[in-house]
Amino acid sequence: RFVALARDYPLLADHHHLHAARAFAAAQQFAAALAAAAQVEVASPLDGEARLVRAEAQAALGHPDEAAALFGGYLEAYPKSWREAEVRALA
Repeated sequence: RFVALARDYPLLADHHHLHAARAFAAAQQFAAALAAAAQVEVASPLDGEARLVRAEAQAALGHPDEAAALFGGYLEAYPKSWREAEVRALA
Protein backbone atom coordinates (compact mmCIF):
# COMPACT_ATOMS: atom_id res chain seq x y z
CA ARG A 1 0.00 0.00 0.00
CA PHE A 2 2.79 2.44 0.89
CA VAL A 3 4.48 1.77 -2.45
CA ALA A 4 1.34 2.83 -4.32
CA LEU A 5 1.02 5.93 -2.15
CA ALA A 6 4.62 6.92 -2.89
CA ARG A 7 3.92 6.61 -6.59
CA ASP A 8 0.56 8.42 -6.46
CA TYR A 9 1.67 11.21 -4.10
CA PRO A 10 5.31 11.92 -4.95
CA LEU A 11 5.55 14.98 -2.70
CA LEU A 12 4.95 12.67 0.27
CA ALA A 13 7.10 9.81 -1.01
CA ASP A 14 9.66 10.03 1.80
CA HIS A 15 6.88 9.79 4.39
CA HIS A 16 5.46 6.73 2.66
CA HIS A 17 8.87 5.06 2.38
CA LEU A 18 9.64 5.69 6.05
CA HIS A 19 6.27 4.43 7.25
CA ALA A 20 6.62 1.37 5.02
CA ALA A 21 10.05 0.72 6.51
CA ARG A 22 8.67 0.97 10.04
CA ALA A 23 5.79 -1.35 9.16
CA PHE A 24 8.15 -3.92 7.65
CA ALA A 25 10.40 -3.72 10.73
CA ALA A 26 7.42 -4.21 13.05
CA ALA A 27 6.51 -7.30 11.00
CA GLN A 28 10.12 -8.49 11.34
CA GLN A 29 10.67 -8.22 7.59
CA PHE A 30 14.01 -6.53 8.06
CA ALA A 31 15.32 -6.84 4.50
CA ALA A 32 12.18 -5.11 3.22
CA ALA A 33 12.50 -2.47 5.97
CA LEU A 34 16.07 -1.81 4.90
CA ALA A 35 15.06 -1.45 1.25
CA ALA A 36 12.15 0.89 2.03
CA ALA A 37 14.20 3.10 4.35
CA ALA A 38 16.95 3.33 1.73
CA GLN A 39 14.48 5.07 -0.59
CA VAL A 40 14.19 8.10 1.70
CA GLU A 41 16.16 10.95 0.14
CA VAL A 42 19.28 12.09 2.01
CA ALA A 43 18.11 15.71 1.71
CA SER A 44 14.77 14.84 3.32
CA PRO A 45 13.89 16.01 6.83
CA LEU A 46 13.11 12.32 7.45
CA ASP A 47 16.66 11.19 6.67
CA GLY A 48 17.61 10.82 10.32
CA GLU A 49 14.70 8.52 11.10
CA ALA A 50 15.37 6.52 7.95
CA ARG A 51 19.01 6.10 8.98
CA LEU A 52 17.89 4.68 12.31
CA VAL A 53 15.47 2.24 10.69
CA ARG A 54 18.26 1.09 8.35
CA ALA A 55 20.67 0.67 11.28
CA GLU A 56 18.15 -1.29 13.33
CA ALA A 57 17.32 -3.48 10.32
CA GLN A 58 21.01 -4.20 9.73
CA ALA A 59 21.40 -5.16 13.39
CA ALA A 60 18.35 -7.43 13.22
CA LEU A 61 19.73 -9.07 10.06
CA GLY A 62 22.93 -9.94 11.93
CA HIS A 63 25.14 -7.28 10.34
CA PRO A 64 26.63 -5.49 13.37
CA ASP A 65 29.39 -3.69 11.45
CA GLU A 66 26.92 -2.18 8.99
CA ALA A 67 24.60 -1.22 11.85
CA ALA A 68 27.44 0.43 13.75
CA ALA A 69 28.46 2.39 10.66
CA LEU A 70 24.90 3.62 10.18
CA PHE A 71 24.52 4.58 13.84
CA GLY A 72 27.86 6.41 13.63
CA GLY A 73 26.76 8.16 10.45
CA TYR A 74 23.60 9.27 12.21
CA LEU A 75 25.60 10.78 15.05
CA GLU A 76 27.88 12.58 12.60
CA ALA A 77 24.97 13.99 10.63
CA TYR A 78 22.81 14.83 13.66
CA PRO A 79 25.16 15.47 16.62
CA LYS A 80 22.54 17.51 18.53
CA SER A 81 19.65 15.12 17.92
CA TRP A 82 17.12 14.53 20.66
CA ARG A 83 17.82 10.83 20.06
CA GLU A 84 21.58 11.13 20.56
CA ALA A 85 21.69 9.25 23.88
CA GLU A 86 19.52 6.46 22.50
CA VAL A 87 21.69 6.09 19.40
CA ARG A 88 24.93 6.14 21.40
CA ALA A 89 23.56 3.31 23.54
CA LEU A 90 22.81 1.28 20.41
CA ALA A 91 26.04 2.07 18.57
